[in-house]
Amino acid sequence: MRRPSTLRLAGPLLVAALLAGCEAERDDRVLGIDATGTIVGRAYLDRDANGREDPGDIAVGGLRIGLLRTASGDTVATATTNSEGGYVLATIAVGDYVVVVDAGSIADSLEVAGIDSPAVTLGVNDTVQVLVRLGYRSITIAEARAIGGTAPVAVRGVALNAWAAFGDSTVHLADATGTIRAIRVAPSNFVAGDTVRVLGTPARSTGNQPVLTDATAFLIAAGSAPTPDSVSTNVAARADGGARDAALVRIAGAMILDSRPSGTGDQVLTVDDGSGALEVVLDRSVAIPGTPQPGMLLDATGVLVPSAAPAGRWHLKPRLAGDLRFDYPVVSVADARGLPNGR
Repeated sequence: MRRPSTLRLAGPLLVAALLAGCEAERDDRVLGIDATGTIVGRAYLDRDANGREDPGDIAVGGLRIGLLRTASGDTVATATTNSEGGYVLATIAVGDYVVVVDAGSIADSLEVAGIDSPAVTLGVNDTVQVLVRLGYRSITIAEARAIGGTAPVAVRGVALNAWAAFGDSTVHLADATGTIRAIRVAPSNFVAGDTVRVLGTPARSTGNQPVLTDATAFLIAAGSAPTPDSVSTNVAARADGGARDAALVRIAGAMILDSRPSGTGDQVLTVDDGSGALEVVLDRSVAIPGTPQPGMLLDATGVLVPSAAPAGRWHLKPRLAGDLRFDYPVVSVADARGLPNGR
């Protein structure tokens, strides 16, 4: 007589088991199909290193993007950026991930400058955007002077002259490791003392000295005018054995021995403070305060530029009128009577 009671109990248990099975099947379906999201993004070259994408920046294609599981570090998905820099990581299970870049897919002249929000928590049906920012490989001036090749590099330093100081679009740059000239620099609005980032290709120029050529300069921050090192005319003429190539220096109390025009419209002064002769080139774009004459004394600040000939010589190139001060020596009447005619 207990059998009907047993049957009555079996009915609800069977229903519960069936319902549980359906629920498990639904959970599996959600976890396996619906519980996913998508990661999209774009890779670009941040040419001016301002940390954001601007119209002048360039899309980077062929970059391999990886997605790692945060807990284990396992790679769960990869994608390659298209010609517009875009990539898609689709049907990714919900969870915590890290977006990385395969270093082997980056050009030698570039490096990862930043990944916007590389740590991603992906929820159901989420679409998360992650931007990858590349930059030119940044090196010090000492490193730039030591390497060659055709790959552009980025150097950050203090501008020793304004872009418009000379008519040849040359900019002298200094950091804690040294100085270098950037030649054929695209027009830019900065002055001496400003911190700039210069993109250029390491090369050799006049006097076989290192330069950055075909360069572009970006203003990073405004600054105050740099302080020149005081040197003798002899040290300036040899750039201290080349160690002061492209440096900003100052000479004082140098007597003008000769003044002559150059073949390019500049004026060339030969001066000597008693240690040895130095050529001072007054760029035609620099307003000269007064008329320099032989016998006058000169205090001058400028950058050191290698001479085409003779080898191993440099000339001083003032940047603006304020870099020059002319004066006459003060002597007694007796001393004046003993000076050569025309002095």
